Amino acid sequence: MTETNPATETKLVRGVENPAIIDLISTDPRRDQVVLTLIEKRPWGLGPDQLEQLNDKLSNYFVYVLDGHLAEQYPQYAGKSVRLQLDSVHEPDELARELLRNATQAANERGLALVLRVVDEDAIPPAPWEA
Repeated sequence: MTETNPATETKLVRGVENPAIIDLISTDPRRDQVVLTLIEKRPWGLGPDQLEQLNDKLSNYFVYVLDGHLAEQYPQYAGKSVRLQLDSVHEPDELARELLRNATQAANERGLALVLRVVDEDAIPPAPWEA
């Protein structure tokens, strides 16, 4: 069941297909980092829309961090390093990997890290509204 946020009418569906939300915010105490996770449960190679969605989602994450929205909403994270992390249930295809290589370079140039993790679907924690 998909819920909506009455204030914004944005569907609260996590994943690359919804660039309007941050999928997961957590911390990595070992590295003293804030981790912003993007989630992709679909297989790769679904077509250009999927890559556009990934690009849009990554762009929105960059804006969220670099324009100060993360620090504004979570003052306790101000000044901490930030890692963007794509948790994918499937191994990305070559087109997705190329996009991720370019995005990693752009992230590094802006003082951010970007990593890919291929994970089992059950390793992705549910959102509060999904529990």
